[in-house]
Amino acid sequence: PPTSNAADWRRSVLGHLDASGEFSPIHAHIASGIVSTSNTAPTSPSNATADGAPRSFATGNPALSSPRGFRGLGRRLAFFSTDAKQFPVNKQKFIPQTGTYPLGFSAGGSHCGVKKNGKPDLAVLFSDRPTTASAVFTTNQFCAAPVQFDRQVINDARQANKKMVRAVIVNSGCANAVTGKQGLLDAQEMAKTGDQLVSKLDGKTYTGGTLVMSTGVIGQALPMNKISQGVANIHVGSEHDMWMRAAIAHMTTDTFPKLLSREVTIGQGKVRMAGITKGAGMIHPNMATLLGT
Repeated sequence: PPTSNAADWRRSVLGHLDASGEFSPIHAHIASGIVSTSNTAPTSPSNATADGAPRSFATGNPALSSPRGFRGLGRRLAFFSTDAKQFPVNKQKFIPQTGTYPLGFSAGGSHCGVKKNGKPDLAVLFSDRPTTASAVFTTNQFCAAPVQFDRQVINDARQANKKMVRAVIVNSGCANAVTGKQGLLDAQEMAKTGDQLVSKLDGKTYTGGTLVMSTGVIGQALPMNKISQGVANIHVGSEHDMWMRAAIAHMTTDTFPKLLSREVTIGQGKVRMAGITKGAGMIHPNMATLLGT
């Protein structure tokens, strides 16, 4: 558990070196921490609050104590920053520093291992209740497995006249396109992991309520073991920082994350909207390769 002793706290975060000099499996209490192949690691007790509790490295806020906040997916520590300064200077003006997000919706992002460079590659959008979902799909007749799967989910909900969708699972780095029958099986498995996440967050079983999206390299199968583990361990929240994590995890060749939120007045009430998209030069033909949630 967190401690006021900086050395003990650092050991609790870093674990300990085994006989081979590698880090052994570790646990921590950092909501924004993930593990990848980077050499970056916390080295200062300034990363702790006055009572010794770890801070969120992106926001400076005390981190949640749930071990779900730390992803044991590798042996070296890397912290997923949402700081706009990491992106090109001429793009920073397009990156929101705050947001107003729809009530009942949460988001999150992490690195699960789809991208070999250690960059964020998994995003989740979650609703605390069933929603009415709508989608615009590519007109390409040779569409990827996630498109085929999502069309079926939305059509089934429409025909049953039910609100069904609870989550959207997005991975970047692999498009699950031109992958044949295995691609469809992987899309189904990816949705199943989303249903399992919803069930865990709800405390009761929920099925058939997850949409999936994949973007990246075509012709390669999804590493489903990594995605399944990533979804099972991902942390979601309603804060702006968590939505920004999801936006960053959408990115492939993008030079900056694309996230917007608004609150508007319609009649006597207020409505909140939020949107994430990715794509660089991908609006033609007819937005065929653009991804948005």
